[in-house]
Amino acid sequence: MIKTTKSIVLFALLNLATTHVNCQTLVSDINPGTGGSDLFDITAIGSNLYLRAEDGTNGREFWKYDGTATTLIQDINPGALNSNPEQFIEFGSDVIFAANDGTNGWEVWKYDGVSATLIQDINPNGDANDEEFKFTNFDSDLYFSADDGTNGMELWKYD
Repeated sequence: MIKTTKSIVLFALLNLATTHVNCQTLVSDINPGTGGSDLFDITAIGSNLYLRAEDGTNGREFWKYDGTATTLIQDINPGALNSNPEQFIEFGSDVIFAANDGTNGWEVWKYDGVSATLIQDINPNGDANDEEFKFTNFDSDLYFSADDGTNGMELWKYD
């Protein structure tokens, strides 16, 4: 009896593992006919996935997948140049992220469901951060690290 139970459990586990291996589906070919879309920082927020991707025309830009279609939200650094959006985090009804528009350097941006906008040019003379802003929600505010060009890397708050 013990041998039979072990065999049934082993058979069920193998059957389950085999079933999951065959459930892979291409969701979107953002850059068709190439080696890939250079996807990065895929983040689930609400009922959408936000990501950075390359479509062969607009550089590495800000995209959204809503469960049906993958769409370019905005070409933040126009043309084939890259804005490299990353570090997506939900804050209220907005998506906050880091991006480089080619003019203001690495700064904090927000997407309100309609368009992406620069929140503030924290460092008018360069990048507010050249690594990670390390966004975190705390006590109804968004905190992150940034350099304003005067005080060095410090703690900032967005409310």
